[in-house]
This record gives sequence, structure tokens and C-alpha cells, in this order.
Amino acid sequence: MAKSRFGYLLYRWHAWVGLFSGAFLVIICVTGSVAVFRPEIERAVDWGGYDFNVVPVGEPISLERAIEIARAKYPGGVVTAANLPALPGSWQSHGPAYSVTVNAGRGAGNRHVLIDPYRAAVVAEMRPNSGWGNWLRQLHIRFLYFSFWGRYIVGLFGIALLFVTVSGLFIFARFNANTWRPKIRRGRGPRIFLADLHKVTGLSSVAFNVVFGLTGAVLGLEGVYHKWIAAPEKAPRRAAVAQLAPGRLQGFIHRAAELVPGARPAGADLSLRNGTVRVRLQHATAALIREGENSVLFDAASGDVIQVKDARRATAAARFYFAMEPLHFGRLGGAMWVKLLWGAMGLTGGALSITGFAIYVLRKRKPKRASAPEAAAPDAGVADAGAAGDLDELVAGAAGGSSSPTCSV
Repeated sequence: MAKSRFGYLLYRWHAWVGLFSGAFLVIICVTGSVAVFRPEIERAVDWGGYDFNVVPVGEPISLERAIEIARAKYPGGVVTAANLPALPGSWQSHGPAYSVTVNAGRGAGNRHVLIDPYRAAVVAEMRPNSGWGNWLRQLHIRFLYFSFWGRYIVGLFGIALLFVTVSGLFIFARFNANTWRPKIRRGRGPRIFLADLHKVTGLSSVAFNVVFGLTGAVLGLEGVYHKWIAAPEKAPRRAAVAQLAPGRLQGFIHRAAELVPGARPAGADLSLRNGTVRVRLQHATAALIREGENSVLFDAASGDVIQVKDARRATAAARFYFAMEPLHFGRLGGAMWVKLLWGAMGLTGGALSITGFAIYVLRKRKPKRASAPEAAAPDAGVADAGAAGDLDELVAGAAGGSSSPTCSV
């Protein structure tokens, strides 16, 4: 009896958590599925028609030369970052071009300037954190609520997704005629059809549910750790410098590649007011290490190494955390079939939330039938639902009254 009671209570929590989170999860799931293609969206829409057709002719220019070209575009501007061509699977959208971030001064703000490495010319530019790609990202990760609370709210829905996924797996067989083989029953009306479709879709995507729910919860709630448990490490400071000596940045890049073997230099952050230059490096995305976790920090004046961060040498807990972002967004080498798979699995979450709500409404609207044991038992397909009443109503409601979605939170 205790086991039956637990199963019934688990179903009730599964149903109510799914119902209360369903509308929000539809938004998160759909935007997450589209956000998988954020770099492609930005290249197609936000870069002013630039086609990213870089034709290799001769040797590419150095990153230092790209910085000089960007400065010439905005005389007096301060270069704060410069990026080499992005690796496949990167969240960066500048593709095969160099990207230089310039603070153009009061009134103009920052600019991302794209430079063709073979033509040595500015080919496109846009404001950072603008355009449809960024809007989509902000909607997905914080509901456009630009404080840490936005991330926390999304993280809590990640926990909700994880709960309804795991609880749904526990109660599935019991509410599916004691079998793990879901089927679509035809000719039983829209409520039964939707309930069966809900179960089939949920079971077939359960692995993605767990991945998306867990990674979404960790990424959304990471600020709790940094804000109240362990404050982020403060960047070291050195004496300010006006500009780097010629060849110094290229030397930093070569030295960083030696200190973090197996990683490719991705770019550099120039904090000359703080007297430092940070060279960022990337392992292949299949290594499941989020971008920005490998870096070497240099003293801009002396060239001394201040700090080396090699993510492969981090603790197991840190490696687990580094894997969250590439797993969440399907950045596993940049293969299009992986992105399509992640996007499709994300969309099933919205479908499950909608069908779950529709089943709940249909169940509530259906006229109550007279109790009839001979009619109830065959419909339910279970021996003991843990509660009195019409078992068909309970099973159909349990299967469909909750939103147990799979989504990119």
C-alpha cells in the first residue's frame, strides 16, 4: 500500500509541477532550440549582409595587423579584445574573419569590427550584444530580465524539467499498462490519443530531458555559487601601459600555445589600463570544455607570465561544470547534424507542454461517468493506481495532465 501511495503522490507532483511550469518551459524550449543556431542567425541577419566568404590568398595577416586596421577605422578608439577565426562549434559568430572590439569613444560606444585576414580590410561591423541573435539568447537564458534573478528563474525551471523527467520515468510503466512499450491507441478520442502521444514522445526523448534539465539548472544557478558561496577571482593588476611594443602580442600568443599544449589560440583581451594581456585558448569542442576556460595572463610591460589556466588540469568538479555549456547547446565540433538533433529535441519540450495542458483541459471538461468496474479496469491498464475512482481518468490524466518536456533550458 505504501508503494502504491508513493506512486500516486509522485504522479500528482509530476502533474502539478509540469502544469505550473508548462508555459514558461514552452518559451525556454522553443528559444533554446533556435538559440542552438545563434552563430548562423547572427551571420545571416546581424552582420549587415556580409556573406563570410573569406577566400584564402597568400598568408593571413597577423592579429596585430588586424588591430591596426580597426584603429584606423576608428581613430582614437581603444581596442579591448581581438579574436582569431572561430573554431567550429564556437558560440562566436565572426566565422573565418578576425574580430576586433573597439571602444570608439563617448557617444559611439563599442563596435565589433570584422577584418578579412587575406584582404586586410574591414568587411563588416556591429554593436556588441545587439541584434536578433543576442535578443534570442537573452530571452532564453533570462527571459529578458537583465539581472541575476533572470538567470536564477530559468535555472529553477531547469530543476523543474529535471524533476518531471525523472518522476515521469519512474511512473511511466505503471501508468502504461505495466509495460515499457508505449503505443498510440486510435479511435479512443482526442484525450487518449494525446495522452499516448505525450508518453511516446516523452519516453523517446528522456535522455535529452535529463541533459537539458541538468545543464540548464547548473548554468542558470551558477550565479548563486559565485555570489554567495565563492566570489569570482579578481584579475591581477599591473602598471598601466599606453600600448604594446611591436611584435609583443604575437609573442604572447606563441608563448601561450606552448604553455597550454593541445589548445589553439582563440584571441586576446587587452586590459592595458590594468597592465595585462590575457590570451584565450580553445580545445576542440569535443573535449567538452566551455570557451574561455583556457588562458594565459601576461604582464603587458615586462612580458612575464602571471597566470596559466589549463582546463584539462582542473578538478573533476570543475571539468563537470566546464562541460555544461557545450552539452546544453550541442557545441560538439560544430557538426550541423548535431545542431539539428539538439534543436529537434528541444522542440519536443514545447510540444509536450502544450499536449499535456490540452489533455488536462479535455479531462476536466469531460462529463463524469458513473462508476463501473468493468469499464474502468480495461481503460486504465493498471492493477492499482493508488487511489479510488475511475482508473482511466487517473491514468489518462497522469500521463497527459503534466508537462514533462524535453528542452534546451
